[in-house]
Amino acid sequence: MIVVTGMHRSGTSLIANLLMELGVPFSDPAEFLGADEWNAKGYFEASDILDTNSRIVSGFPYCQGGWIRTASQIVYATHPGPAALKRRFRGLRADVDALFAKYRGVAVKDPRFCLTLGLWHAVEPIEQLVVCLRHPREAVLSLVRRQSYPASLGYRYWNYHLRSLLEALEHLGSTEVVFLDYNRLSSGEHRAELAAIRAAFSLPIEPAAAATVYEKVFEPSLRHIDAGDADLPSATRRLWTELCRRRDASLATHAT
Repeated sequence: MIVVTGMHRSGTSLIANLLMELGVPFSDPAEFLGADEWNAKGYFEASDILDTNSRIVSGFPYCQGGWIRTASQIVYATHPGPAALKRRFRGLRADVDALFAKYRGVAVKDPRFCLTLGLWHAVEPIEQLVVCLRHPREAVLSLVRRQSYPASLGYRYWNYHLRSLLEALEHLGSTEVVFLDYNRLSSGEHRAELAAIRAAFSLPIEPAAAATVYEKVFEPSLRHIDAGDADLPSATRRLWTELCRRRDASLATHAT
């Protein structure tokens, strides 16, 4: 299983779309969560993966809608700890085993993997991991715009996901980790990101063809927020510094 993850509102859907168009194998689009006003092209998330991760995090599936989705969102917002996630994961082992069999060699995407990745990897090694990064301020302000809650809560939410992801990265062993940067993809630096994708996945697509795919997938108008020069809360800044260090090392590795 190839896992694509990152904080909510960090360009995970754009990057999943780009990877799929460039030739990375994904699950059946017919099983994806549908598009909405926040992601007009869709989320590129398989509903069974999303529901299983949602049940691990909150105890409730997500894709059924109605009060069940609301319940999953409410529990999610309380930031359940590792003990609760482990307990719920144990009860879902049969589902997890079936999903590993179904998606072996295939990419699946869900921001909740930031929280559940270590649990999945302990069952069966993740074949490859793609971490999607976006400047924390941009991700948080996008969350504020969508969820209408204070930025302080947005930063706590960001820290909750990325702290867990960094902890999981320490236990991935030989799993190849590829960091892709939304900010660079949405700027003049996108060619380096495309080269990293081609190298990481050994894609037979030529640079010019990859650039054509990029122009098809990426719409500059969708980037409504710029990080600017504003400072970050200290806890967020520490996490972001470490993620940037890993991002730069990943880019150097896959550029060679």
